[in-house]
Amino acid sequence: MAKEMMSRASENLTATARERDDLRGPAAASRTQHTAGMDERNFSQLEQKLKSALFLEDKLAVLSQSKGSFNADQVFRVFQTVPQVHDEIKALRTIQERLCPMICAEAVAVLEAVPYSDKLKVLDIIASKITDIRSGIGYIEDIFNYSSEKAKVREIISKHGL
Repeated sequence: MAKEMMSRASENLTATARERDDLRGPAAASRTQHTAGMDERNFSQLEQKLKSALFLEDKLAVLSQSKGSFNADQVFRVFQTVPQVHDEIKALRTIQERLCPMICAEAVAVLEAVPYSDKLKVLDIIASKITDIRSGIGYIEDIFNYSSEKAKVREIISKHGL
C-alpha cells in the first residue's frame, strides 16, 4: 500500500514537472509569440556576442549597442547569457525601451525565468508592454503565492495606467 502511494505521488510529481516545463521557457513563449522582435539571424549573432562577453558590463554594452526589438522569447534567451541570477533585471532595463508588446502568457514566461524575489521588479519593467493585461491579469497573479504580492501585482498594473 505504501509503495503504491509513493508510486502515485511520484507519477503526480513527474506530471506536474512536465506541465510546468511545458509552460516555461523559449518553447512556451514561441508558441504564443505575439510580436516578431529581432529577426533570428541578427538575434543569434547578438546572442553569440553576449555569450562571448566575459563580464556583465560588457554584456550590457553589447545589449545597449544592439539594434532592433526583443520579443518575450528573446528576453528569455538574453537572461540565459547573464552571469549572475539577479543580473537579469540589469539586462532587462538595458533593453526595456525596445521590448515588443506581449500577451500575459508571454509575460508569465519572462517572469518564470527570474528568481521569485525578482518577479515583481521584472513585472514593473514589462507591465506597460502587456497588451491583454485586463483579461489576463489572473495568469500573472497565479505565479505569486501570497495575497500581498497579488495586491502588488494589481498596484503595478494600475501604476502603469492599465
